[in-house]
Amino acid sequence: MPTVTCNACNAGFDDEEQQRLHYRSEWHRYNLKRKVAGVPGVTEALFLARQTALAEGSNSDSTPMLYSCALCGKEYRSSKAHAQHLNSRSHLMKASQEPNASIAGITIVKPRPERVQRRVPSAVEEDEDEDEEEEWVEVDPNDKDNNIELGSGGAELIITNKSEKGTRVRTLGSREFIRYYRQKPRPSVATDRALALSLASSYKSMGLVTIQSKEQVVRLKVLRAMNKTGVETMRTKIGMKSNVKRDFILQ
Repeated sequence: MPTVTCNACNAGFDDEEQQRLHYRSEWHRYNLKRKVAGVPGVTEALFLARQTALAEGSNSDSTPMLYSCALCGKEYRSSKAHAQHLNSRSHLMKASQEPNASIAGITIVKPRPERVQRRVPSAVEEDEDEDEEEEWVEVDPNDKDNNIELGSGGAELIITNKSEKGTRVRTLGSREFIRYYRQKPRPSVATDRALALSLASSYKSMGLVTIQSKEQVVRLKVLRAMNKTGVETMRTKIGMKSNVKRDFILQ
């Protein structure tokens, strides 16, 4: 019956020496990390199986191998998969039907062929840059045989092509956009008024007050003055009539 136990691994030991050795093991350290993370520990068999799988994975990454069965002709990327195939029903049936029993247990191990890696995009871009540099040709403007000239102080590029039909001159630069500027005439006064009226109506529909022009302000002032003077004249007339009536009654 074990006298000492490990709470992290749920394991028992006969004496303290075995417990000390257990505390130094990788299994105990692994379970301690799981306990700190709040995860239950694993058994020793499961821990060893995990370590074996990790070791096989690292070995396969460094030196990839193929395990093939000489009897069935099937290939596997890991020894574990190949071992499962040897215990499979199909392999055992073929092995029982094979007259030469030694072939059934033969395993062929060979390095896995490396895949051709795709070109890295950076390498492709470098190749394109090299091609562009090769296509780039420096031109001397003082060369007589050159058909390219600079005009307007270097702002324009004049290309001259001579052929049997004639000479074709093409100018590239700021003058190339004259056609574009001619196609966009300046807005007229009528268009400005129409645009202003449409904006004012849209603002009024939204409840916004627009700034009135000087003509409209002057017109409103004149109307207000006329209305005000008209009211005053009516008041004076009414006052005069009332005075006349009062004088007539007193007499």
